[in-house]
Amino acid sequence: MISQTKLYAALVAFPAITLTMNAHAIDIQDGKALTVSTQTNATPAAKPSSADAALVSDAADDANALEPRTNAAEPPSIEPKSPVCSPVALAVGIEHFSYDEAFAEDLVWSGYGDKRHENKLIHKDVKQPLQDLVKAAAKDKVALYPSSMFRSVRAQDAIVKRKVRQKQSPKTIYHTSSPAGFSEHHTGYAVDFAPINANFAKTKGYQWLVNNAEKYGWQQTFTPEFSAQTGVSEESWHWRYVGDERGQALFAPRSCQTEEVLESELSD
Repeated sequence: MISQTKLYAALVAFPAITLTMNAHAIDIQDGKALTVSTQTNATPAAKPSSADAALVSDAADDANALEPRTNAAEPPSIEPKSPVCSPVALAVGIEHFSYDEAFAEDLVWSGYGDKRHENKLIHKDVKQPLQDLVKAAAKDKVALYPSSMFRSVRAQDAIVKRKVRQKQSPKTIYHTSSPAGFSEHHTGYAVDFAPINANFAKTKGYQWLVNNAEKYGWQQTFTPEFSAQTGVSEESWHWRYVGDERGQALFAPRSCQTEEVLESELSD
C-alpha cells in the first residue's frame, strides 16, 4: 500500500493515468483530474469551517433541470459497489465514495417543489417512504420540507467546476462538495431538508428525525462521527433511505482502496 503523499505525487508524475472505478473513469493528465478540472496551482487550502454559503450553493445549483442518464437495456445493479473513493479528494485527505447515477426511467417527481426541476425528482422506490416520513412528522406537529433530492453527475460536475473557477482550494471544495460521480444524490435515494445549512440542526425537524427517522428507514449520512472519519463536513439536513434492499446495498459500509487501485495501474 502506498501513502496518500505518494498517491498525490503519482497523480502529478504520470500524465496519462486512467483510474477505472466501476462505471466511472477519472482521467488524470498533467496532474489534473479532468472530470473536476482540479488545478495544481489552486489557492492554498484554508482551514475548513462550516462553510454554510458553499453548502447552500450546491443545492441551489442543482435546481437546473439536467437530463439523467437513460439505459433501458441495462437494469441498475443493487450490488454493493467496490470500495473506491475519489482519488482527487483522497489526495487532500478527504474520502468520497462512488455512486452510480439513477436511470431516468427510475426517477419520478417527489411530490415536493417544481416537478420541472431535476432536484425535485427521486427514485420511484423512495417516493412513498419520503412522503410517509413527512406525514409522520406532521402528525407530531413537526414540519419537514424536502428541498433537494436527485442530482445528476453533470450537475455535480458543474458545482465543482464553479468552485474551481472561484479559486477555492481542493481541500475546501471537497470538504463541502462531492466530486462528480461521488454524491449520494446521484442515486435518487438521498434528500436534503430545508434549511440546507447548519441552522437545520437547531430545528424541531432535525430533532424529530434523530428520534424517529430510523423507524421509517432513514438515516443521517454526514454525522459528526462520519465527518471525523472522512473529512467531509457535517450535514444535519442530508438523509438517505436504507429501508429496502437497494438502499442497504447502496450505502453498505465501505473503505477507500484508491491507493491499491493506483498501485495496480502503475504496476501493469
